[in-house]
Amino acid sequence: MLILLAFTLCLAILSGGGASEKWAISGPVAHTGLWAYDNMYTPGNGVLYTVDGSSVYAIGEDGKVIWSLPIQDKYEINTKNEKWAGMAAAADGQDFYIIVGPGNQPEKGELLAIAPDGTTRWIAPLTFNLAQYVYTQPGLYVRDGRIYLHHYRNQVILDANSSVLCNIYGVYEPATIDDAGNMYVYSRDNGTIESYDRDGALRWSHATGYYNVSVLTYFPVEQPYCNNGTVYVWLNNGVMMLDSNGQKEWVKEYPDENTFPDFYTPFDSQGDLYLRHYNLGSDHEGNFNGSYLSMIRPDGSEATGVRHYVSYLQLIRGLSGGAYYQAMRVVPEGVNDTLNADYYKDPGTVEFILAQAGGNWKNYRSIDQLDTYAIRAVDISTDGERWNTTLPLFPHKITLDASNIGLVMPPYLDLSYAAKENQATPEEWYKNTKVSNGTTAIGSWTDLELMPGKNVTYVSLWTFNYEVPTFYGKAEADYSGGIYALDKDGKLLWAKPTGARVTDMKESNGTIYYGTDDGRLSATKINIAAGLALTAAFYLFIRFFMAGAVARARSRLDSNENRNVVLKFIADNPGSGLYDISKGLGMNVGTARYHLLILSVNRRVASFRPDGKHIRYFTNSGSCRPDERSIISLMRRDAMKRALGVLLKNPGLSNRELSRELNMLDSATARYMKELVERGIVENDPSSQSRTSYMIRSEYREKIAFLLERVDSPACATP
Repeated sequence: MLILLAFTLCLAILSGGGASEKWAISGPVAHTGLWAYDNMYTPGNGVLYTVDGSSVYAIGEDGKVIWSLPIQDKYEINTKNEKWAGMAAAADGQDFYIIVGPGNQPEKGELLAIAPDGTTRWIAPLTFNLAQYVYTQPGLYVRDGRIYLHHYRNQVILDANSSVLCNIYGVYEPATIDDAGNMYVYSRDNGTIESYDRDGALRWSHATGYYNVSVLTYFPVEQPYCNNGTVYVWLNNGVMMLDSNGQKEWVKEYPDENTFPDFYTPFDSQGDLYLRHYNLGSDHEGNFNGSYLSMIRPDGSEATGVRHYVSYLQLIRGLSGGAYYQAMRVVPEGVNDTLNADYYKDPGTVEFILAQAGGNWKNYRSIDQLDTYAIRAVDISTDGERWNTTLPLFPHKITLDASNIGLVMPPYLDLSYAAKENQATPEEWYKNTKVSNGTTAIGSWTDLELMPGKNVTYVSLWTFNYEVPTFYGKAEADYSGGIYALDKDGKLLWAKPTGARVTDMKESNGTIYYGTDDGRLSATKINIAAGLALTAAFYLFIRFFMAGAVARARSRLDSNENRNVVLKFIADNPGSGLYDISKGLGMNVGTARYHLLILSVNRRVASFRPDGKHIRYFTNSGSCRPDERSIISLMRRDAMKRALGVLLKNPGLSNRELSRELNMLDSATARYMKELVERGIVENDPSSQSRTSYMIRSEYREKIAFLLERVDSPACATP
């Protein structure tokens, strides 16, 4: 009975027990597919708006269509009769405003003003200065009868009747608007930060030429940000803060670095600012793999502590309270994924690599060994991990054919390789490519999006493995799709399977809206209290329903010989995992797991999950600090331990030199070095100008030397 209760509670959480599906619809109204990420809008008025290529739809909270409005080409903008795409949208009360344009002609478009009943109030053509064809991010903001529109280097203020009050040319990004309707722009043509009131009158101008205002080639972050009544101006190598009247408050500069703010949440709820630092070459190609994050307080002081070095490719979002979110790939235990060591290979590349290998191909995973992700919250001032939650999977296996391959593989992947493979028989394909008959490669891919909310963080994950060659009716694929909600402490409130990749998701008033590749649009109501109640119920079950068993075990805690053996093994071998303990003691895995549970409940041992995958155990006597636990856990992986030992004795080795020392493939070495660099333990040797070489960071050398000597001893105190 107790086992059934535990199973029921876990199932409730993993089946969305903290959420209830409000509705799910399909058809044109649910169009949120590829290249349509801006075709779903939740402006906060209780209505969801979508664009399907020919019409705008308004959907109520019950999932029913309130109105649909065919897009009119009143000014003959869409001369090629292409599908219309949404570019930006905003609401002012119940009125809805949206910029639409022909899909392949984004320089053209029109602004629609739509009344609550779905009738068109007016249509304004976007026929501003287009002398220079430079695509820039469209923007739309509406407040108190003023419409702030950005389109192709034009920043415009319109009144409620579409009359132009102000048009500033030479603005590459949408302006920032404060609560009073004042507009702040950086004009590249004038080299000034300017502020305009809601009627378009210039309030003040601040020259910025001597501050080297940020003009980044691939990541333009030019417009100032407003936060708590102050204005932040981005510099190439820092940030400047102005008061609301344009007077300088402070400047924070980093002479030898380049910086830009976190795109999604540059400020947390305390007003702290997150900056990414990196090295920028003369060709504006950034060395993002050596970048790090810092936090600047409202008074201009920088939070002191460890600088967390990260790869630019890691998914990062700001988080309140001096921490940030990070999504880390989790490879199944025992998988040595040399194929995707650096990045996921698309199907065509996998086919090419297989053909190049001929008869010497080896798969390093099975079709059902899917990757997932761990979401981490990392304290930016101490580099300490606040929490780490690995996303559960909902695996399905299918046989691929022409009708379902497009649902498994996202439409941005080129699937022409499969069509070509299926033009020949399998025998002909193997003969033509000189691949050994019957050989298949297992390819992998993931698609993840992380969206912080007010009290909840939402994550969508689509992960799949597939066989190459992809012969229809024979090749298999294994996939998992899900949408997840985590609370501010990283607890999984609910997890809901999806039958296809999530293309877009928006949150409004506790409801999460999401579209999927199978043409469905769904709405799920988030019940935080219910999610927490399920988590609490599970905890109470462990805490109280098992109290009798735990109490009995506690009464004879020190008298159980096997338990004492397990505790001594952990003391002598800190950082050991369950299977290390089982193998080292010759003890059944189930028996070892039981004793670890009792020792954990009684706080004799502490568990530590450094990589989101493997749990490591330490005695709970304070003998190891958190940073030492992290390093020791790395050293329990033989390749990592050997790599650290070699770099300690021979700093500055290249990847190939290190591979020779370790007798390891170059790709495997590169993967280990990437992880050590991302963890901030190893860095590129700054003295090496012409090649990539590695060395242990100075602040870790003494500690690693000590821990390498003591890793098999009971103590691991700081020397």
